[in-house]
Amino acid sequence: MNEVVQKKFLYFHKGDPDADSGADSGSHDDVACFAADRLMYMEARTADKIRLVFDAQSESVLESASLGGQYHHVEIEVLAGKHKEVMQAIVEAINSPGVGGSEYGFIEVAHATAGRFLHPFIEGITLMALLDSD
Repeated sequence: MNEVVQKKFLYFHKGDPDADSGADSGSHDDVACFAADRLMYMEARTADKIRLVFDAQSESVLESASLGGQYHHVEIEVLAGKHKEVMQAIVEAINSPGVGGSEYGFIEVAHATAGRFLHPFIEGITLMALLDSD
């Protein structure tokens, strides 16, 4: 029996929605796509922000050793008090086939510049960074 194991990816595009031209800034800091199985946890940071923390460990032993316990994180802005609904939508997207307009495991959580979000309570991305384990 041939069984295809499909890996899911979570896509984030911060962009610059306030840019005069309306064009993306083109910065590499604006776009990230993480393997869903690297999502360690989600937490409410403020009344209108959720932080998603991803393990930065690589499948390469040498690369993992050089990362030294760091984690990537994305903070998304949500409608105040709607953390649970957004977190639930992300979990359901990861666990459902054919989510995000693709049956191939690509889940667009937030594309701020284009105004496309996985859930209507997501309003944007406030931060994407590499976070130390401290």
